[in-house]
Amino acid sequence: MCASACIKAKIFDFYFGAPHEDSMDPNISIFDIAKKSKNKINVQGNILARECINQIKKGRKEVAKKI
Repeated sequence: MCASACIKAKIFDFYFGAPHEDSMDPNISIFDIAKKSKNKINVQGNILARECINQIKKGRKEVAKKI
């Protein structure tokens, strides 16, 4: 939904760090959206992926402690 909103706002360049997770619901990646877009979408992913994964894991552990 966020990617679609960006495309409607004429944002066509996407950069991300964290890799796609199969547990996403719906399981649709930015690459899937780019393939279906009427506009040319530029996607660069997995930038500092390891660092992003570690940050996500740390955040999930902190949330789990609070529950």
